[in-house]
Amino acid sequence: MLCCLRLYALSNVRGVNIKEPVMSRTAYYACTIAILVFWTSAVHSAAHDESGPQVDKRAETVLRDTAGFYQKLKKFGLNLSFSAMVQAPGVRREMWANYDIKVARPNKVAFLLEDGAGPTLVSDGSTLSLYLPSIQKFSQREAPADFASLFSQDEAVMVNKGIGNMLLVDSLLKKNVYGALLDGVSEVKYSGEEMLDDQKTHHLSFEQPGMTTELWIQAGTEPWVRKASVDMSRPLAEALPQSKDMKMTVTVKYDEWQKNNITDEAFAFSAPAHARKVTDLFSDDNQSPLIGKPAPQMKLDLLKGGKLNLDDHKGKHVVVLEFWASWCAPCIVSLPIISEVTQRFEKQGVVLYAINQNEEPEVVDAFFCLLYTSPSPRD
Repeated sequence: MLCCLRLYALSNVRGVNIKEPVMSRTAYYACTIAILVFWTSAVHSAAHDESGPQVDKRAETVLRDTAGFYQKLKKFGLNLSFSAMVQAPGVRREMWANYDIKVARPNKVAFLLEDGAGPTLVSDGSTLSLYLPSIQKFSQREAPADFASLFSQDEAVMVNKGIGNMLLVDSLLKKNVYGALLDGVSEVKYSGEEMLDDQKTHHLSFEQPGMTTELWIQAGTEPWVRKASVDMSRPLAEALPQSKDMKMTVTVKYDEWQKNNITDEAFAFSAPAHARKVTDLFSDDNQSPLIGKPAPQMKLDLLKGGKLNLDDHKGKHVVVLEFWASWCAPCIVSLPIISEVTQRFEKQGVVLYAINQNEEPEVVDAFFCLLYTSPSPRD
């Protein structure tokens, strides 16, 4: 995943910048999911305090009122807007996803992707359908009997991870909503009343290992969850010290709540005309048909001049092609590792080309200045 490259003594890495789309939608979606898997894994791998969280009295009152409110609802719907922002000197990138969500007990859900990257998930109570617009495929199987089983399935996990594990709907549907909201939390503080989009809200702060999640809940008799935000800069800096100047923030807004007035038609899945049904989206049967076959021809411009012609390496080198973007957190983590590994095998004929799509050289240069602080040769 490289382009205009700043290498730390890695002359075997070439930078390529692509102005025409080469990174597939599948690769884009995979990177989108991966960035949030990285963030959430940092949270859940931390040790949990066995003594339970400390919750101040005002925060406890708000959370118990919220839990009681959601536990009584048989149906509800909302619009979820997810945004992940990556900022650094010379770099500003955003990922987003907008969902229209409907749920009905005991096992009906509809997570309909309206904009951005992510899957669509629908259970009509009998059939669970998952559609991936990135690869234009969908699968269907028997729906789990209840929400506890449904949200543990790979399909639901994919949706949740895709928005930074901040779906919250799964927690709001638990039998013990209060306990679910406190899972993995060490302390909850009441931060005061605030106006949010003309709504009076309670602002709560949830301390978790390595980070703080901010949550806004509507005041009054209908305590809808309105917003959640978490700053991932600290866990990122701990995982990769050279990214200390990078700020990563995830924000999710929960709007247009409705209760009970939801019909069964909301849970009807209709596959797009161009979509292809497969038995299992997670099986090896859905691997690319190019696996095991000769690499296709590829001719690209190098940022520092010249051309990459993949055929020139045929029979001579093992070529590693890494597609990257400045907003992709796994790129930040994996890039130095991949560079180091390929350098070790340089004498055995391993070369690395890092390919960037549609980003200006200045953005790429600023990005690599964050990763590589020592002087380095560049191709």
